[in-house]
Amino acid sequence: MILVYKHYPLPIHKNAKNAAKASVCVHQQKPLAFWKYSEILMQNQKDLGLGALTSYAKEVGVITSKFQECMADSNTEMLVNEDIELAEKLGLQTTPVFFVNGEMIAGNAPVEVFEEVIDYHLNHKE
Repeated sequence: MILVYKHYPLPIHKNAKNAAKASVCVHQQKPLAFWKYSEILMQNQKDLGLGALTSYAKEVGVITSKFQECMADSNTEMLVNEDIELAEKLGLQTTPVFFVNGEMIAGNAPVEVFEEVIDYHLNHKE
């Protein structure tokens, strides 16, 4: 199984793009910390200013100075922008969105939906 994560910070959330960039920066330093960091961001959606993003990164063991350099790097924004362009090409309008063997599951679907789709694809190999 392959899992690919793409960022799609919705423009209606003023700090979403910086949060996406921050998670890229965490992943670059400590790939396994990415998931914990993402969880922290979801739990603190009302506090995603640059100071908070840096504090959360420190919490997962990232070197703050390297994190801040990454946040200021135009390549980081370019990576997030590439994900945004892909989402727009696919016509996505919400988050989260999951694809299982090309089948889209949009929104916060219950685990049973994923189980059903995964089981179907496991039992109907093409």
